Amino acid sequence: MKRIILFILIICQSFANAMAQRPCISLGMEGGTNMNKILGQSFKQKFNFNYYVGAFSNLGLTKKFGIQPELLFIHSTATTSNKFYDIYSEKFLWYDPTNHGISHQASLDYLSIPILASMLLIKGVYLQAGPQFSFLIYQNKDLVPNRGQAFKTGNFSLVGGIWIKFPFHINFIGRYVIGVNNINNFGNQDKWTIQCIQLGIGTTL
Repeated sequence: MKRIILFILIICQSFANAMAQRPCISLGMEGGTNMNKILGQSFKQKFNFNYYVGAFSNLGLTKKFGIQPELLFIHSTATTSNKFYDIYSEKFLWYDPTNHGISHQASLDYLSIPILASMLLIKGVYLQAGPQFSFLIYQNKDLVPNRGQAFKTGNFSLVGGIWIKFPFHINFIGRYVIGVNNINNFGNQDKWTIQCIQLGIGTTL
């Protein structure tokens, strides 16, 4: 945790220095495929194909280094495994015994804010990494009948990937998102963390 806090402080200091030096600022839009899964015994361990869209701002500190904050809408889904009702049997079997062994779908919509350091590797190819703060703005209630929200409303992740610039202001995005905190709001019997592979296309305005 101390390393994460230190990393965030370094990014904030770099951002402040960039603003003082009047950096090159560019804006753009992006979107693409969000392949996600929720790690934990309660869910099937397979990636689900969904989508994400959003906008970004690239703050160039030098020719080879910059900071890229983004604002993304991310749609994610996951399917429960047979162990879901085994783990929480005391909470579910009284409600409807026929639920045992039946898979249910979780649908989650996040508003996410990645703050990425962007470093030039070779011409047009950038390595990106940084923290991502996500706020849950929607979750379906089918997963936990009559029991409200199964997922916590906040999620902290670490992001790593590449950004490739093509002619005509077209960009390719490929990144991996690893959730850090437990998003299970239903109980502590099983830890849930979300992971995503995102492949997208962006355009610089």
